[in-house]
Amino acid sequence: MTAAVVGLAGCAVFEKKSSAWNDPFEQVKVAQMVGNNVSRAPLQRTILCLNARRETRVITAETNVVVLYQTNQVVTYLTNYSINSVTNLQANLSTNQLTPVAPPLPVDTNDPTAVIVQAPPPQGLSTNTSLTRTTDQYLTVNTGKDQSVTTLNLQSSVTHNHQLTATFGNLAVTVATNQTIRNETIVTVTAVTNYAVTARTNVVVTPVTRVIHDHYLFTELTPPPDFTLAPGENLILVLDGQRYGLTPTNSPAFQGRREFVSTLYKVSPEVLVQLANAREAKLRLRGVNYAIERNISRSCQQKIRQFLVRYTPASATLEELKTLAQGAPSTPPAP
Repeated sequence: MTAAVVGLAGCAVFEKKSSAWNDPFEQVKVAQMVGNNVSRAPLQRTILCLNARRETRVITAETNVVVLYQTNQVVTYLTNYSINSVTNLQANLSTNQLTPVAPPLPVDTNDPTAVIVQAPPPQGLSTNTSLTRTTDQYLTVNTGKDQSVTTLNLQSSVTHNHQLTATFGNLAVTVATNQTIRNETIVTVTAVTNYAVTARTNVVVTPVTRVIHDHYLFTELTPPPDFTLAPGENLILVLDGQRYGLTPTNSPAFQGRREFVSTLYKVSPEVLVQLANAREAKLRLRGVNYAIERNISRSCQQKIRQFLVRYTPASATLEELKTLAQGAPSTPPAP
C-alpha cells in the first residue's frame, strides 16, 4: 500500500510540466521542468525524473585579466686586476790569481844579448754591462651558457748584468751583479647574463549589457535506502550511441523539491537538443554500490522538446529582465 501511495504521489506532480519565474534574490530568470518521469510506468518504487532548466541573467560588466610578461636581459661585467712584481738581485765577488810573469828566455839568434820578455797582464779596471728585456702576452676566452670569462695575461722581464774586474799585478778581483725584475699583470673580465621575467597583470572591466543563458539538466530521485550517488561523473547519457558524462554542479537559484533528491548538471544547449531528438536515449545514474539504469521514454523526450520550443527563444528575455531590475517582477507565462 505504501509503495502505491508513493508512486501515485510521484505521478500526480507530473501534471505541472514547466514554469518560469523571476528570482529577485539572485537577479535571474528561471525556466525549468519538474516531474518529467524517465519511465512510462505509472507505479514505481524508485521514481527518476530528468528535467531541463534554463537560467537567464543580464551582465553589465565584463572583467578581463590581461597578463603581460616582460623579459629583461641584464649583463653584469666584473673586472679583476692582479699585478705581481718580483725583483731578484745577485752579487758575486771572485778573486783570481793570474799566471806570474816568467823570467826572460834566451833567443837562438846571432845576437848573444837577445832575450824574450813575456808581457805582464794589463793593470787597472775593466767593466762589462748587458741589459736584456723579454715580454710575453696571453689572451684566453672561456664562454658558457650565461657566463663568459676573458683573461689577459701580460708578462715582462728585465735583466741587468754588470761585471767589474780590477787587476793588481798577478791578482784579479771581479765583482758581478745580476738583477732580474719580472712584472706580471692579469686582467680578468667576467660577464654574467641574467634574465629577469616580470609579469604585469591588468584587470580590465568593460561595461556591457548582454544577456547570458545557462542550461542545465537535473534529476529528481526517490532513492532506495541503500543508494548513494557516486562522486564525480555520475550521470551518463547515451544518445544515439554518443556518450555524455555529466558531473554535478551548483547554482544559487536552484532549489529541489521536497521528498526528492535533486542533483543539478550543467550542459550545453546542443546536449538538450540531442536529448530531445534522439531516436534511442538511455540513462545511467551511478551509485556507490550499484547504478540505476533507464531507457528514456518518448514522452520524456517530448516534454523536453516542448520546453525547448517554449523557452529557448530569447526575444522577450531582455525586457523581462529589465522589469526585474526595476523591482516589478514580470508575470510568468501560462503553462
